[in-house]
Amino acid sequence: MRAEPFITSMGSAQNASSPITAGAVYDYMAAAKVATTTTLAAGYSATATVTNGTSGPEFTFGIPQGPQGLKGDPGSTGPTGYYYTPSVAADGILS
Repeated sequence: MRAEPFITSMGSAQNASSPITAGAVYDYMAAAKVATTTTLAAGYSATATVTNGTSGPEFTFGIPQGPQGLKGDPGSTGPTGYYYTPSVAADGILS
């Protein structure tokens, strides 16, 4: 019986008679990283892709922006600030 090559979760061709080990899969997945995350316009569907990086899988995510929220109620008036009335001396010095 001839062993046909198959594609593993790591994306490389393997011989079916010598499948990849659990340890190799663990090492590969432990090196997973997020390549990029992009904000999409409101109304778009979220996206996710995975590619084979040099040392493990690389994920790319697209997250849609939420819709504009409703305008809130106005806040209460804050306390009155201090008043300062400057004076200018005859020689031009501000005090």
